[in-house]
Amino acid sequence: MSAPTPTDMLGRYSQALEDFLLHDDEAGLLRAYELGREAVARERGLLNFVDMHRQLVEHMDAQTPSLPPGREDRSLRFLSESLAAFALLHMRDQEANAALRQMNDLLENEARRCARALHDQAATMLAVIYLDLADLSRESRDSTQSVRIARIVAQIDRLREQLRRLSHELHPPMLDQLGLVPALRSLAEGLARNTGLSIALNASPDLHPSATLATVAYRVVHEALNNIVQHARAHNVEVRLWLRNDRLHCAVQDDGAGFDLAQRRRRIPTDGLGLIGMRERVRALQGRMDLWSMPGCGTIVRFSLPRAQSAGPA
Repeated sequence: MSAPTPTDMLGRYSQALEDFLLHDDEAGLLRAYELGREAVARERGLLNFVDMHRQLVEHMDAQTPSLPPGREDRSLRFLSESLAAFALLHMRDQEANAALRQMNDLLENEARRCARALHDQAATMLAVIYLDLADLSRESRDSTQSVRIARIVAQIDRLREQLRRLSHELHPPMLDQLGLVPALRSLAEGLARNTGLSIALNASPDLHPSATLATVAYRVVHEALNNIVQHARAHNVEVRLWLRNDRLHCAVQDDGAGFDLAQRRRRIPTDGLGLIGMRERVRALQGRMDLWSMPGCGTIVRFSLPRAQSAGPA
């Protein structure tokens, strides 16, 4: 059986509404709810649905003036029952967003704990190793052994630097201490040193987002920059942050190879978990993220987050 067309829904909604205006029974309200559920399932917009109802009522007023008194009240009851499905969908979205926010908070808290443990415990262990090697070097009379000790110390220096970088990636302390813009500037400078990319950071001077917004914005920008390093073959990157209409906006643009968006959407996203994670973090705060790219024309990742955060359902 083929799916019902929009015209078919219009006809069935019109007939159900007219029947309810005449009979006002529970069966009519059930039909209203089922039609609302069908509209939600077919992703019909709420405003479009309400406008359909309004036009039908105006048409009925003009064509059938003999409908019983009180039809305005019945019409509103029918519409309210139809919109119950939209309300449930909105509640489910709120619950999903609240769950995503809770998951993000748990992940950040765990990342903060791991970063602190990695920094503190590793630093203590490395300090002991450095002292032992220094004692061994002073006691050694063999030049060959001294050379080996120096080589071990150099390797430990590299290990310490890698652990420090990993600790900062898990949760950069600068994000808590100085805020979003200094943390992103430090991230950009570190990536530029390690990769040779030219990364320009342009941010409004009045940017002081909440800790939650700052964390999400930092994570999304970090992932976007990682994607550029791994896939874009870019030379220049610009990161822009600004405030407008009580929203925090950010755009990350590169001059790399780009890709075909339509082709990418058709592929199974086996390598797109980073992008999915970015979208989910933004969605958890009722934000919006857009991606634009063309082969040979680079890529733009743009997202916005509302500065005022609702708590969501308990």
